[in-house]
Amino acid sequence: MEGYIKLSRKLFDSKIWQAARAFSECEAWIDLIQSARFEASPTTSRIGCYEVTWGKGQYPASNRFLAKKWGRSEQWVKSFLGKLKRENMITTDNGQGVNVITLVNYEKYNENPPDNPLGNPPKAISYNELQEFVTHLVTQQVTHLSNLQPTSNPNNKKGEENNNPLNKEIPPKGGSKKEKPPYERFKDWMSENTPNVLMLQKGITEQEFLKLKEKYDYGQIIEILQSMENYKDLTKKYVSAYLTFLKWAKKEYGK
Repeated sequence: MEGYIKLSRKLFDSKIWQAARAFSECEAWIDLIQSARFEASPTTSRIGCYEVTWGKGQYPASNRFLAKKWGRSEQWVKSFLGKLKRENMITTDNGQGVNVITLVNYEKYNENPPDNPLGNPPKAISYNELQEFVTHLVTQQVTHLSNLQPTSNPNNKKGEENNNPLNKEIPPKGGSKKEKPPYERFKDWMSENTPNVLMLQKGITEQEFLKLKEKYDYGQIIEILQSMENYKDLTKKYVSAYLTFLKWAKKEYGK
């Protein structure tokens, strides 16, 4: 689907947007877009003890600042920004002493479409209509996220097992497909996605993995492991991957 949805910047000062909550990834991404500098000329400002210069499509912000702004933990912010970098949606640079986020395709997000291409008179949208539209979008987002959560329905559990990235079927050399045991797939996934976590002195045993599966869904397991992977001092400060996971998960999910 192509086209644009024009949103007034007044939205981000409204009670709807300013309401205290934990931002979803979608909301955090929209916030990065609206927070990035849209003026063509660069600007310089003092942030803490540093003189920082940033230009169009850039946004200077520390993980701690974003965590407070988005109602999330710093580990969640690290994981989210890491995901955006892997998807080539942003780059980051701390060469000026402050982390500067650059939106890779900022020009596309702020490109001016042709004025009235079909010759139709423009329709004015009131602020109340805009609020109603945003409420509808947020409701859709909440409903979508709720539908992704696992339930006691065995069919839903089966769907979760089939769709998560740790449950891929591994074709053996013989040609026919044979599914590896869950713990083997888990180790394969970690080898590919979290090599730093594997460098800890004590890894996650099969028994510990089964305990994690009982307590957390796959999305939560992946999110915490990726947060650990992105923590630069992981191997200096931690020894056990399992105990570190439990500590970080309790901080993030309260359990």
